[in-house]
Order: sequence, then C-alpha cells, then structure tokens
Amino acid sequence: MRIKFLLRRKEQLVDLGISEVRLYPAIAVPPEGEQRSQLLILLDRAKETWVDGVLRNSIHNEALIALGKRPIEEAVEPPWKHVVELSSQRSQLLLQDRNITTIFDATGLLLILGEPGSGKTTTLLELAANLITRAKSDAKERVPFVLNLSSWRKKQPLAEWIAVELSEKYRVPVKIARSWLQNDYLVPLLDGLDELSTAVQPDCVAAINDFIDESKPSGLVVCCRLMEYQWLPKRLKLNGAICLESLSSEEVSNYLLRGGPKLAALREAVGADPVLQELAQTPLMLSIMSLACQGADGTELAMHKGDSADDRRKQIFGLYVEEMFQRKGTASHVFPKEKMIGWLSWLAGKMREHSQSVFLVEGLQPSWLGTRAKRAAYGTVVALSLALIVELPFGLICFYIFGLNENLTVGLLIFSIAFVGIGLGCWSKSPLKNGVLSGSIGGLLGGLLGGLSGELITALLSVLFVGLPATLLGGLTVGSLNHIALVENISWNWNQFWKRTIPGSILGLSIALILGLLYGFKEGPTYGQNVVLGSGLLLVPTVGLLVGLIGGFIDRVKAGKASPNQGIRLSLKNSLAAFLVTSLTVGLIVGLIVELIHGLSLALIFGLILGLVFGLSVGLNRGGSAVIKHYALRLILWLSGYTPFQFIKFLDQCAKLILLKKVGSGYIFIHRMLLEYFADIPPLDTSAKR
Repeated sequence: MRIKFLLRRKEQLVDLGISEVRLYPAIAVPPEGEQRSQLLILLDRAKETWVDGVLRNSIHNEALIALGKRPIEEAVEPPWKHVVELSSQRSQLLLQDRNITTIFDATGLLLILGEPGSGKTTTLLELAANLITRAKSDAKERVPFVLNLSSWRKKQPLAEWIAVELSEKYRVPVKIARSWLQNDYLVPLLDGLDELSTAVQPDCVAAINDFIDESKPSGLVVCCRLMEYQWLPKRLKLNGAICLESLSSEEVSNYLLRGGPKLAALREAVGADPVLQELAQTPLMLSIMSLACQGADGTELAMHKGDSADDRRKQIFGLYVEEMFQRKGTASHVFPKEKMIGWLSWLAGKMREHSQSVFLVEGLQPSWLGTRAKRAAYGTVVALSLALIVELPFGLICFYIFGLNENLTVGLLIFSIAFVGIGLGCWSKSPLKNGVLSGSIGGLLGGLLGGLSGELITALLSVLFVGLPATLLGGLTVGSLNHIALVENISWNWNQFWKRTIPGSILGLSIALILGLLYGFKEGPTYGQNVVLGSGLLLVPTVGLLVGLIGGFIDRVKAGKASPNQGIRLSLKNSLAAFLVTSLTVGLIVGLIVELIHGLSLALIFGLILGLVFGLSVGLNRGGSAVIKHYALRLILWLSGYTPFQFIKFLDQCAKLILLKKVGSGYIFIHRMLLEYFADIPPLDTSAKR
C-alpha cells in the first residue's frame, strides 16, 4: 500500500511540474559518532579512487582537452542517452528527467545496460559522484562504493564477497563491512557482470538475487553489456533498468565538427566507411578515434576500408597507442616503447587471467609466475633468504656451544636444514600443515646428521632442536610460499596474548619433560630431573611468551593508504617494530631467569641469543616474510622479462601516456577494451632488462 501511495503522489507532483521526489528511502536510524566517522572514511576513499581518479580523468574528458575544450564548463554534453524501463510497480512514474540520480531515486535497485564502450561505467560513476556528495553532508544518506564483479567466485555469497572486497580494495575490516551491510548503510555499485566467464554469469545473477531477497538492500546498481545480459537464463530482481543508446549519425558529425581542423581527416574517413560510422556511435570509440587521429591525413584509416569491425577496432587502438607514445611532452626515454608494450601485454593478460580490473603492485601473488620452473626459482630465493636470516641467531648459539672451530660446519648444517625445510615444506595453504611438514623434514635431516655420531641420544636431540625451529619457521613465520599476506598495520590484544601464552607454556613444559626423559635415560634419573627443572624454568616462560606475542599482535588495516606498494613498506615497518619489541621483551625475561639460576655472564648470552631467535620469528610472522616473498617474486618476474626493474616508475609512465589510470594505490587500464587489446598482443621478446 505504501508503494502505491507514493506512486500516485509522484504522478500528481509531476502534473504540477514538480519532479524532485524520491522513492529510494533515506536511512531510518542514521549512524552516529564513530560509526559515522568510519563511513566517511569509506566515502572519501570511494571519491578519491573512482570519482577523482577515474571519472574526472575519463577518456571522454581527455579527448575534449585535446580538442582545446575544458572538460566541464565548455564540454559537449555527455554523448549518451537513456532508455528507461521500470518494473510494473513503478510503471506509473513519468521520468521526464533523464539524470541518472533521478532514475536511481525512482528505483533504488537499478540495472545499467549498453553496448561495449557506450558509457556504462561513466554513468555508474556519475551516479557515485552524486550519491557521495549527498552522503557527505547528510548522515541519512547511504554511502556508495564501486566494485567490479570480475573477482566474484562461484558459490560465494554476495554479502561475503562484498565484505572481503571492501577489506581488500577499501581497507575496511571485514567485520565492520558485514555490519554496515546488515544495517543497510551502503549502496553497492557493481560493475562488470559481463567480465565474468559466460558459464559463471548465471550463478552470479543468482547470488545477487539471493542477496536482494535476504538482505533487502534499499539501493543497488549493476552494470552489464546488453548482449551478455540478454543471453542470461534468468533476470535480476531489480526495480528498473536503463539502456544506453548509441549515438546518432548527426551527434557523431556534430562532435567531429566541434573538433575543427584537428579532426578533418577523421571526419572524412568516418564519412566514407560504414564500419567506422558504426564504431563511432559509442562514446569510447569516438573519444579514442579523436585522440588517435588528430591531424592525421586519414590514409591509415582509409586504406583498410572493408575490414571487419573487430579488425578496425584493433587498428584504432593501435593508432591510439602509437599516438600516446608520440604526444609532445609524454615521450619517454626511460623505457623503450617496444619493451613497454610487451610488459603491458603481460600485465593485461595476467589481469584478465586472474579476473582483476584494478592492479595493485602489493597484490602480486606467486600464481602470476605461471610455470613450475619459475615458481621453483621463486621458492628457492625465499628459502635461501629466510635460511640466511635464521642462521644469524643459531650461528651465535653454535659459536657459544661449539666454539669458533666447529661453528662454521655446524652453521652450514643448520643453514642447509632450514633451506630444505622451508623450500620443500611450505607450499600448502595451511600454516599448520606447513609447520608439520617443514618440521618433519628438518627433524629428519637433523636426526640423520646427528646419527652420524653413532649415538641415539644425539640423534634424538638433533630431531628436537632442529625439527622444532623448522616447525616454528614454517608454520608460524613463513606461512605459505603460495600466498603473500600483507600486515599493513598491527595493534595489541591482551586477550589474544593470554589465550596463546597458556598453550605455548604447555608446549615449553612438554619440551622440558622430553629433554628430561632423554637425559635421564642416558645419565640417570637424578640428572634427568635436574634437566627438567633447569630447562623448564627457561622454556616454559620463553616458549609461552613467544607464542603469546605472535598471537597478541593483531592485524589492522591502516587508514589512508594511497601510494603504490605502500602495503609492502608498512609490512616491513611493522615487522621491524615487532622484532624489536619481542627481542627486548624475551631478552630481558630470559636474562632475569638465567641470572637467578646461573649468574650474570650466562644471562647476557642467553638473553641476547633467545631474544634474537624469538624476535626474528615474530618479526617474520608480522610482515617480514611477506616482504621477502614479495621482492623474491618481483626479482623472478624481472629476470623472466615480464616486468621492468623499476616497476612502479613504469606504471606511472603508462599513466602519463593515458594507457593506464592511477586510482588510489592501484592502476587500471583506461577501458576494458584496451586491456583486451594488450592481452591479445602476441608475446614479445622482453629478455633484455632495464
């Protein structure tokens, strides 16, 4: 009844010449205080990334600037129109205003359709800009955010996918994102339904419909290409749809005439070729053609008359790329053009393969390496690096126990065991499995080496003291060689610390008991009891403290990250902070315990050594191993010729050439069709590094 009343009221107001009435409702109980402040952070990030980064620098505006026009005040009107279709419940609405915000207000749940390059994303971002402006000044307005559906996975609930994407793309903690969705504080603007594989698109439609049925969002927008949507077996449960029409011949002609002498050759080529006339009917291709053919004599376009639309489109993108490299003030001597095209081709292919619309340098994963040989090379570099780091504190232990003469031999053995244990045992997704496997490998090697002495007790002790460090290294610090998880910000949680300290202390006690049994078997019960007492006083607090420290540091996403690869720099910073805090804490506690038992000289040595061991373990766990894996991956990509050594400088140069756009801390191609163009370029020889 409420909907029908609003519809009748709307019709009466339109008859009176009043059209600014909305059916899309405001928030009934708006957020306040901290909740509102956090929503405003999301609002600012959405504006920075999609409005300032993409919409304000759209290819349409770039074309207007190149033609001597300013993108706002003197720009031609946006070259797309809307055909509006409403659900039966809203069929009485007379939408005389074709403004996208008015249409959204009349529907709340809206579908935007159109041909490739027709302006779907631009229309979506225009809506985002208007909704952001409203939400900035009014707490009752929902906060919009833009996501690309290309990263959705089959059987993944949409609400859960949105929460994860908000965490990865906007750095909003997953729990908070779930809460905001449940309270209907957000407006998801979902682009790229057509970018999913054809087989998965129906499942995504079903997931969106389930989300609408279960969560009942007040606002939701989905973008899709018209042809792909028409082939779907089921429709989205939305209240309305708009389809972006192609430009008319008159509109194309007027646009080219406004370009003056710069577009004279293009006007002639378009007028003589029906295929070019068809392509020019979409805003994207018209803008691309305008940028690619300024001042050209038209020979390149005219000589291929009769080619198919796909061939013509590839030709136009090729001319556009050439023109961008030759534009005054943008030519680069830092990277050769041929190399840049090859690197862009690889990047576009990987983004398409991994269903990514926004590329983050810190988001690189080992799966981008492709072949097993390159993945093995990457794993070798990581294992070598970590084994060298581990060797430092254990080398000090060996020096203290064995002296200088045997230190080198024992140190090399420990290095080899750590290298093999990490390199072979840390490829699973589960840290627990990695710990068990790497510990088993390390323990086996330690036992074999210890067994060379011919004494069983030596072999067992080698298993215990080599296998356990390898387990900690593999399970608690390295994580998985198959995944790089950043630690952008950390904070402390005492509850988690105590929850982890208790089982850690039990583990330390268990080790002390095992040592007592081993030495009691060899030297007698009395000696075994003394070992249990002495080692227990040391191992129970230190192992408990180590496990507690690892659990007490809680990940938090840092607000305000905006520069490329800052996630890696933050991970390094947090790793060093965790290393210093842990080393000092463990060193002081161990030093005090040992001083009470054995005296000051031993206290200093044990405090230093165990502080380094535990500090490195926690530091690697809190971001250090992620930094090592990231740069090992970058090294293999560079040596393979896939990327330049100065990767970020290369990406920034591509943004200056208007091939990519810099959005927040990431990069996107100026349009999906340009990504497809580069992804289809045959691989080039990029073996020479720069």
